[in-house]
Amino acid sequence: MAKQKRGQSWSVDIIFGVVVFALIIGIFYAIISSDRMGRKDELYEESKSISLKFNSESTSSSEYRFVENGAINKEKLADLTNKDIDEIKEDLGIKNKFCIYIIDQDGNLIPINNTAGIGYSDLNLSGTPCGQEFS
Repeated sequence: MAKQKRGQSWSVDIIFGVVVFALIIGIFYAIISSDRMGRKDELYEESKSISLKFNSESTSSSEYRFVENGAINKEKLADLTNKDIDEIKEDLGIKNKFCIYIIDQDGNLIPINNTAGIGYSDLNLSGTPCGQEFS
């Protein structure tokens, strides 16, 4: 009878160990997932903030305003392609890498001064590096 009791306590120890291990894995996964969602929310908020800075009604710096009365001023947008990306990033208070691009209602990329966008070339737009010149 003593052997049976010892066998039962050993299986309870294993079950307890498996449960603790599963909880640790679950907590670790929850921490990793919540961090990823926080990063995603942070990037969304920053992109929304940046897009508002290009609108004529929302910023005092006319240097970066290329949306006027709901329309894109192509000359001002083309001027942005001549600016240094790091300078734009600093002036607008952007923390992360960025790519400014325009798409039409069908989702087609519209060239900005004959490039795929304004920003860091290691970011891509459906396989096209940001800032790549069109031929």
